Amino acid sequence: GWYTFTLIPAAIVGIVVFLYGLAFFDSNPLIKEVCEADIIMCPLCDKKCGVWNLSETCTYAKVTHLFDNEGTVFFAMFMAVWATVFLELWKRHRASYVCAWKVFNWCENEEELILELVNNPNCKPTPYSHSYLRSTLVLVLVTLMVSPGLEGPTLSGSYFNCLYLFR
Repeated sequence: GWYTFTLIPAAIVGIVVFLYGLAFFDSNPLIKEVCEADIIMCPLCDKKCGVWNLSETCTYAKVTHLFDNEGTVFFAMFMAVWATVFLELWKRHRASYVCAWKVFNWCENEEELILELVNNPNCKPTPYSHSYLRSTLVLVLVTLMVSPGLEGPTLSGSYFNCLYLFR
């Protein structure tokens, strides 16, 4: 869905950085120095480990350069900006669904429920249309139900006399 779509720019930049490492695989001076070195290195452990040549790590240096090259610094900066932009766009995307589904007062724990509703293709929001006829009918019925209570002792006698005096 939406998250996969927003990952496309990050994936493209990541592939370009990887291809950059692949393009300069053999021409990198650090890899050449490691692969062509006649340097004898100290043992890696205290017992039963012998000395070793630096050139034995040539394959490891080449593989490392594929994923850790000069382009990864740019990729790290790009991903920091991308993550910030993604979060802001996600807030907007989420807010549009909150407005469309009118779920302003839902808590964060219920967010999974609303996302299930939103992502369900069979569930479509129905627009609310205000019915003045229904509102008028409810108002009339409530007035008729409350009006018998208005004829009680509170509205008789002195109350009406007081209204007559203040005319």
